[in-house]
Amino acid sequence: MFRTTLARNARLFSTAPALRKSATDAAKESGKQADQTLSGAAVKGLDKAQELAQKAKEAAGFGSAEAQGKASEVAGQASGKAEELKGQAKGTASQVEGKAKGAYEEAKGKMGK
Repeated sequence: MFRTTLARNARLFSTAPALRKSATDAAKESGKQADQTLSGAAVKGLDKAQELAQKAKEAAGFGSAEAQGKASEVAGQASGKAEELKGQAKGTASQVEGKAKGAYEEAKGKMGK
């Protein structure tokens, strides 16, 4: 008797997926669809904004060639300033090194007396 009850209950379980969707699954799916729709609209809006920005730049006379030229000029100025500061740092370092050596030699001379 116990075996027959167990056998009947075992048959109630199935590994086949349910054919109908639950309320949560339906809500998730509709949420995904809404998200995809909004994402698509946002991407289209961003593309349009970029297109308009490019047209505005061209109308203002800031083409890509001009922008690259200006960027190269600024990069050259920055590189020149960096080299200048590097030279100043080396000069200051050698001055400090000279003063340190002088102080060392002076201290060495006083110790020897």
